[in-house]
Amino acid sequence: NTPQNETSYRVRFYYYTGDISGSTEIFRARNAGGNNVFRVTHDGATITVGTAGTATTDSLTVNDNRWYMVSLDWSQASGVTGRIRGSGAR
Repeated sequence: NTPQNETSYRVRFYYYTGDISGSTEIFRARNAGGNNVFRVTHDGATITVGTAGTATTDSLTVNDNRWYMVSLDWSQASGVTGRIRGSGAR
């Protein structure tokens, strides 16, 4: 439930947007205290990669019923970088 003991952590996954309303948490990693280290959310219009639950690393306006690739690269030294790619993406 936490990348705290890892020196680095990389993940890539694919997410199908469907047709949602409201906010959905897609992925998160927490520290030992249960606080978010980084997370990926979808609010029905945008997929966002954020650090510590607040700062945005990357975001993308998305379309309903499309696939998007989310890549995260985290290290204890530099934090998280995230990229979102897919149908209708930049």
